[in-house]
Amino acid sequence: MNGRAQTVLVAWLLCAAACESRTTHKWLNVFFDGVPEYQKWKDGDDADGIEEEREPKQESDAKKKAAVVTYAHKPYVDGQCGDCHDFKGGNRLTVPIEDLCLMCHDEQKPKTGRFAHGPVAAGLCTACHNPHESNQPRMLTMPAREICQDCHGTMKKGEVVHEPVKSGTCADCHDMAHKKGRSSMLSEEPKTLCRKCHEDKFAYKFMHEPAKDGDCLACHATHGDGKFHLLSSREEVLCGTCHDVKDLQKESHKDKKGASCYSCHNPHGGANKSFVLEEKGTPK
Repeated sequence: MNGRAQTVLVAWLLCAAACESRTTHKWLNVFFDGVPEYQKWKDGDDADGIEEEREPKQESDAKKKAAVVTYAHKPYVDGQCGDCHDFKGGNRLTVPIEDLCLMCHDEQKPKTGRFAHGPVAAGLCTACHNPHESNQPRMLTMPAREICQDCHGTMKKGEVVHEPVKSGTCADCHDMAHKKGRSSMLSEEPKTLCRKCHEDKFAYKFMHEPAKDGDCLACHATHGDGKFHLLSSREEVLCGTCHDVKDLQKESHKDKKGASCYSCHNPHGGANKSFVLEEKGTPK
């Protein structure tokens, strides 16, 4: 920049400092290309306006940051990356992934003859857990209510869906510690699990044999279905599994042909041996 240009620029700066804003905008257009229209330029130069625009964003960022809780893997926090990574080998893992986590978490290794969650049995811990850090407890890759649905999404489908499945609280029934010795990774026996939420179905003087034995799965599906009360099959098929419906219709139920069993009987139990409803209607 030559001496003349420097003089002009200094003069402009002095004028800009002292002049009315419209004059300043005019001089900006003389020396620079792409200067916004006066009103847009003026609004953008309004210090109060800038503060008003920035403040909500700063507040939002602060709230967002405060809401994120980070859970980190101890070796990662301590900088012991070499415990898992072989940098000389091009940052490969020191041992195969199916063996790596079990080097420190041997207690999670499934025992022979016991049921185990598929990813655990295969050693694919990173299917559910982030190996470095996460904003979810237990370093899950996503919220617990979503992580099961990532692989088991079909469990949530159906006209009628079991409430824990609908809400994503799979841990209400299933063991999330990887390797319980029960089928389907149940945290307790089915008859114990069902009673936790459905105790009223076990409170009758006379109990239907499946309900009495806690064999709820003999009649009910566990996740989702299109049938009334999650029944595992149609009523006539379900009752006919143990009861000769056609024979009953020939004798004691001659006038009930085509009628629903549930219109007269409570399938769980009742105050009498035949579980006849005191007030006829669909049982709850």
